[in-house]
Amino acid sequence: MARKKAVKEETEIKADINKINRQELIDSLTKVKPGLAQKEIIEQSSHFIFEEDRIWTYNDQIAISQEFKSGLAGAVKADEFYKLLNKLNDEELEVSIQDGQFSIQGKTITANIKIDPDIKLQPIQAPGINSKDWQELPEDFTKSIALCIFSASRNMIRPELTCLYVTKNTILSTDSFRATKKTMLSEVKGDFLIPATSAKELTKYNVYKIYTEDKGWLHFTNKEHTMFSCRTFADVKYPEKIWDFFDVKGEEIKLPENFESVIDRVSTLVTADFDLDRFVDLSIKGNNLICSGKGPHGSVSEKIGVDYSGEAISVKVHPQFLAEIVKQLNSVTIGERLLFQGENFEHAVCLSS
Repeated sequence: MARKKAVKEETEIKADINKINRQELIDSLTKVKPGLAQKEIIEQSSHFIFEEDRIWTYNDQIAISQEFKSGLAGAVKADEFYKLLNKLNDEELEVSIQDGQFSIQGKTITANIKIDPDIKLQPIQAPGINSKDWQELPEDFTKSIALCIFSASRNMIRPELTCLYVTKNTILSTDSFRATKKTMLSEVKGDFLIPATSAKELTKYNVYKIYTEDKGWLHFTNKEHTMFSCRTFADVKYPEKIWDFFDVKGEEIKLPENFESVIDRVSTLVTADFDLDRFVDLSIKGNNLICSGKGPHGSVSEKIGVDYSGEAISVKVHPQFLAEIVKQLNSVTIGERLLFQGENFEHAVCLSS
């Protein structure tokens, strides 16, 4: 009788052990890593949080989860856990929870990772992946937000300008000195603001659905069942005057062919602590367009002939974004501001003194 009981208990222990593919786990962790914080803002921000069928990260501004059936539940330090998995050689691992630890068993290695008992996931009120409450996003939504991030402000004195404004089929961004407008292929229901810092991370996921009914949060999902949630400003209004930014009348000039290569050469020495602080100078005087850039190690300037008879002008533009603009168009309107126009895309820049 005692022998039968021992066999039964052994069977129950084995039933709690799950076999997982190591690389699939690493891939899932990689998808949620942007939800970690470089500095521990809150306890959750430095941990992978496991539910039996999902893995979460949360840093108070964004939360990311990925569907993954591990059978585990608990929070583990992200950096150490991720590094360990990448150093193992086993294709398949056995995982279980033993004495408040994640137990990982390979062919020749055993590892036990402490579970932090005090960490609980903050409640994120997103609907289930298969819920009908999600609405479809425009097919070009991710590409469109990527084109608008650069123009958003980083000054929290006006928090609405640190966001992208999505309204119907249009995405807008501005920092009061420049503005970008992208028209998408279809509309979304309602208006909302996406913080530019969150939008930058969101572009890593090909999201196709959104849920906006959770006040203070936006939720996105993709076809790989990754869920991306970010805080928003629910009671902040975007300035109506943004539409006037694109009302520019003036002389239109043709940009030189292969202007993208000019930008590439000139920006070679342009560096900054933050990428968005990099810029090149464009100036037009007489029939010459001069593109120049400088950094701590030197400067580069290139002159190209253009057909222009107006007053001398100058403007600062981020080189990568300018390169993206000239891929889509070959002319610019020079008036009170510079207005670059492409297919379903406009970018206006105030002139420098």
